[in-house]
Amino acid sequence: MPVDRLRPRCSLRSMACLLRMAPSSYHYHHAGIGVDEYAGLRARVARAFAGSKGRYGYRRVKAALGTGVSEKVIRRLMAGGGLSAHVPKRRRYSSYEGGDRARSR
Repeated sequence: MPVDRLRPRCSLRSMACLLRMAPSSYHYHHAGIGVDEYAGLRARVARAFAGSKGRYGYRRVKAALGTGVSEKVIRRLMAGGGLSAHVPKRRRYSSYEGGDRARSR
């Protein structure tokens, strides 16, 4: 975008006035172009999750990576990649001992 090339020399307000556009339109367009700052971390999260055979949640993935990134970022990257840990079904309590165990006494 030509505005980006001229930005070091001129202010955004003056360029927006010359182009007859609102500065907010520039910011809206510029935010859409944005570079993925977590591209490398996203791959590392996926590898750590795959290395655990899908067992690690966001806390253990964060611990395995050993980076200073917040847990919220790890959670967002895992959710975006569709990575969710397998949670075993909860067993309900039953006092019934069953036929085999009662006979062996």
